[in-house]
Amino acid sequence: MNKKNKKGITLIELMIVIAIVAILAAIAWPSYQSSLQRGFRTQAMTLLGDIQAGQERFHSNAKKYTNDFLDLGMSTVSTSSITAADGRYEIQLTADNTSYSIVAIPKLSQVSDHCKRYLLNSLGQKRLASTGTTADSALPTSRCWAK
Repeated sequence: MNKKNKKGITLIELMIVIAIVAILAAIAWPSYQSSLQRGFRTQAMTLLGDIQAGQERFHSNAKKYTNDFLDLGMSTVSTSSITAADGRYEIQLTADNTSYSIVAIPKLSQVSDHCKRYLLNSLGQKRLASTGTTADSALPTSRCWAK
């Protein structure tokens, strides 16, 4: 049989192509996941900014802060907790008459994100929020939660 008449690919060629595709996928997947986490973190940060602006508007009218998202027009029911980024962050609001703090707590796939919880308060402080464990992230806030 003449080699010119053979058509198709051999099993070895197919295995080489599969191996190359697998290597490329193994390299690309972590980068893709990291990009997704950064995107969801950005969505949460945008909501935190909206909440902060809402708190300041509420304070200018009521002369106090609120711990209810209904007062801020961000919920249809009275609540101090809402979700962001398709449920990947829980946003908790605590307030009294003179101050407030907003904490973004990772959920679902964001739990594996090294940036963890983020706190924003009425003093303008933006930082990683303590989880109360020794495993709190030591990464600087600017690396994780910078816009």
